[in-house]
Amino acid sequence: MPSDLQRVATALVECLDQMPNLVAHLQRLAAKCRENAGMIADFGSANSSARTAALQLDAAAQACDRAAHLASLAPPTARQWAEQMVSGARTVSGSGPSRDPVGGPSEPTPAPFIEHIFKRLRERVDDEGPTRGILTAPDGRGMTHLISGARGPGAGAPRLIGRTADLKVARDHVEGHVAALLRRAGSPKDATLYLNNRPCPGRYGCDKTLEDQLPNGTKLTVYWPGGHKVYRGNGKGMA
Repeated sequence: MPSDLQRVATALVECLDQMPNLVAHLQRLAAKCRENAGMIADFGSANSSARTAALQLDAAAQACDRAAHLASLAPPTARQWAEQMVSGARTVSGSGPSRDPVGGPSEPTPAPFIEHIFKRLRERVDDEGPTRGILTAPDGRGMTHLISGARGPGAGAPRLIGRTADLKVARDHVEGHVAALLRRAGSPKDATLYLNNRPCPGRYGCDKTLEDQLPNGTKLTVYWPGGHKVYRGNGKGMA
């Protein structure tokens, strides 16, 4: 006769069987949020309310991605325990065959947030004014101040090719200027960027294209008011 714990384990296995459906639903929801954010950003970029809506949709997409990732990590380890409990291979004391834990690829860990650096940035009032940024080493050393505009390291899209080289965000935005600095010979492979404005969404926005602009293997942690993200360079837009 199965124990109470074995009955719980059986129910857990049944729940875990539904987890792929949940992950797929969250991924579809994230894609839909990004699609709508891109449409709003493309057609309503001159309207502050539209920009806010696009940013909120993008934040919702990131939350769905994070939830999907965590949900995808749950089944392997939990199923191992539950199936061993159901079969009797594992007892309440925890004895039983051990296996190496199985999981998906780990998410990159963001660099530490250094508040006094972030506070150096001038606040954008009513979503107006240029975007400003401070690029540092992960430990806060070597601050480089940047401002959006045509004059900066990204001018001319150095070392970029194809469609990426034609992107305004790669030439004018702070993120593009930072990527240009990190493409220079001898540049660090790990850096932190503090912004007073969230990376712009949309198909050709900074959020979507920054990893293409960064050298393969470069890690850039970006902090902005109310959020952060780690970008992993893939070099797809580089010569």
